[in-house]
Amino acid sequence: RCALSVMLFKCEYVGDLEEELNGWRRNNDRLVKAFETAYNHARTAGEMARCIDPRAAAVETLMFFAGSMRVWLLDNRRAGLRKDARNAIVTHVRCRAVR
Repeated sequence: RCALSVMLFKCEYVGDLEEELNGWRRNNDRLVKAFETAYNHARTAGEMARCIDPRAAAVETLMFFAGSMRVWLLDNRRAGLRKDARNAIVTHVRCRAVR
């Protein structure tokens, strides 16, 4: 985990920098709570499939978002993965809808 953290973040978060990483964790927690609230509202409104747990969907959406941002930043080609981003996001959201 430590080696992957250094490779991904190009820094070892120890000492004073640990608080920076804690800030990222807090932001992730806030995002998950916001997504979970939105999914709970969608479920109450009958817009989200009942078989989907709002908390699990929120965590998965954060993971999707974080991965998407990484891919977006790494891919600077016009014909690369960026061209598929909109369709991927639409598909991600549609998978939660009541059919």
